[in-house]
Amino acid sequence: MKKNSLRLISSLVLVDGTYLALEFHWSGGPWTSTDGVHWRQLILTTCQDARTPAGAWNGRTLVGVGVTYTGCDVGCCGCCTGGTLVTPDLSSWGCSSAVPELGDVAWDGRRFVAVGECGAIVTSSDGLVWKNERGLAGLDLAAVAASPEMVVVVGPDTILTRRTCPEPRPVRRRLTSPPR
Repeated sequence: MKKNSLRLISSLVLVDGTYLALEFHWSGGPWTSTDGVHWRQLILTTCQDARTPAGAWNGRTLVGVGVTYTGCDVGCCGCCTGGTLVTPDLSSWGCSSAVPELGDVAWDGRRFVAVGECGAIVTSSDGLVWKNERGLAGLDLAAVAASPEMVVVVGPDTILTRRTCPEPRPVRRRLTSPPR
């Protein structure tokens, strides 16, 4: 790879031992490397208009979030369409454009949490179907970090923390004597 081939890396994700470099303005697809020195660009045959500057890996699926490139440069909330890229193996890709423009994504242990323009907070278990959560209207959210216990979202002059609800556990009963 040439020195200037990676123009503006916005996110680096480790996917099963392979580094995936995401950049906002690529032509063709993201970059991969197994050693961090030698890089090759992935050529996407589907989802070619998605620009995903952030990604998260949950051990089975990589989700990249961003914007669907339509030449949109309008400075209003909700004017640009968001987009996601989804892959289990860095070779077969799926995409979705049914989301707002998103800037970051994290895995909280059971779902992907993504944030973006106009205070958008969306969640998904698979990266393709997204649910709108209660966001912060009017603020562009820039970053998210998540764990099974808490989600932290950052925007201009804003830090939002939200405890996540644990998955319900099945109730197990042990009988020590037969029922009467």
